[in-house]
Amino acid sequence: MQLYAFDILAMSGDDLRSLPLHMRKANLEQLLARRPDGITVAPFERGEIGPDPFRAALLHGPGGLGVKAPR
Repeated sequence: MQLYAFDILAMSGDDLRSLPLHMRKANLEQLLARRPDGITVAPFERGEIGPDPFRAALLHGPGGLGVKAPR
């Protein structure tokens, strides 16, 4: 099993939701610096998703969850 950590919304009782994603990712990396094998921090890529990847995500559903997008 492989687990991916994408974001962190709170840390040490602090609400991080108002921070930009790249700062929350930095906090997540710090929190999971000594993580066990099998937990991966998803990389951060600046930019917009664009229409083609967005349509592909809708067509195939969220990966790993087995959920299909409504038709």
